[in-house]
Amino acid sequence: MIRKLLSYLLLLMPLLVMSCGEDDYGVPERSAETIRQLSVLDAAITERAPSAMSLAEKGMESAQDSFTYYDFFIRQGKIMLLSPRPDKLLTYTYQTKQFIDRQSESPRLNGLKAYTYELQANYYHRYYIKQQRAIEVRTIAYEAMLKSDNHEFLPELCANMADSYSQNNDLAKAAYWYRRALFLADSLKLPDSRFASLYLGIARVYLSMEDFEKSLHYFTFCERLFDVMPPNMKVLYLCCRGNYYYFVKEYEQSLVMFGKMKKFLESEKEDGIDMAICMIDMADIYLNLGKMEEAADYLERAEKFFKEVNMPMGIYYANTIRI
Repeated sequence: MIRKLLSYLLLLMPLLVMSCGEDDYGVPERSAETIRQLSVLDAAITERAPSAMSLAEKGMESAQDSFTYYDFFIRQGKIMLLSPRPDKLLTYTYQTKQFIDRQSESPRLNGLKAYTYELQANYYHRYYIKQQRAIEVRTIAYEAMLKSDNHEFLPELCANMADSYSQNNDLAKAAYWYRRALFLADSLKLPDSRFASLYLGIARVYLSMEDFEKSLHYFTFCERLFDVMPPNMKVLYLCCRGNYYYFVKEYEQSLVMFGKMKKFLESEKEDGIDMAICMIDMADIYLNLGKMEEAADYLERAEKFFKEVNMPMGIYYANTIRI
């Protein structure tokens, strides 16, 4: 209730309390403690930790200026994006945009603007399937980020732009934006862990374009960074690399990759959708290798899961293999 009351008050007027220091634009500078709090919060959001919302609320309550307040406030919107009610994030983006429109342009304001518009673009991209609208909003975010105080976010934003173009069936532009993301990550001297997702993304785009030579080139870079990948990316890499070998008809090598994926998922005690996808792909590979008994076994296990969760695409894939 207190958080909602504060939100409505801020909708009518900006906070008047200022921090001790200001930048050349007269905008309050983030304190070392604020930077630490935001880092902890961002990690919690990425990991989908239950504590994320309370961390955001604490940051808002302790904010010494309106910019800091909205740094935490808009992250509540990102939490909503990953929740069962993603449409609620639009309340956060709308209110933050109102605050932005009342301020003079500055690097810190542009950073907040880029984060806000990118969050809205993510909503269109993931749930509304309005890829062209997502691209338009992401363009605003990208232009703001170029003039912001947080250039380290640029590679990720470019990668998201690439994903929008890929979903919009414009693979040439998708490849361009992934190359742009790699160039920026290299220029900013970001750690290896930040490159892994970019190499994997562009490898997948070239695989969709059936440019197998370039796809393998970037998959090779991914392989070198496997140890620094988070668990979900390791699963995605093994699946995509297995699909690469499947498409070039190297079925034995494809089976090796999906076997590694299965073993990794078992080590993570993951028995959900990722395991079902792994098993249905292995069924397809065994079918192509003429090993019918193994194909039938994996098919039945995967099909059972798809039917339990009512996943039409998985059921359709299972039926094509059965036929």
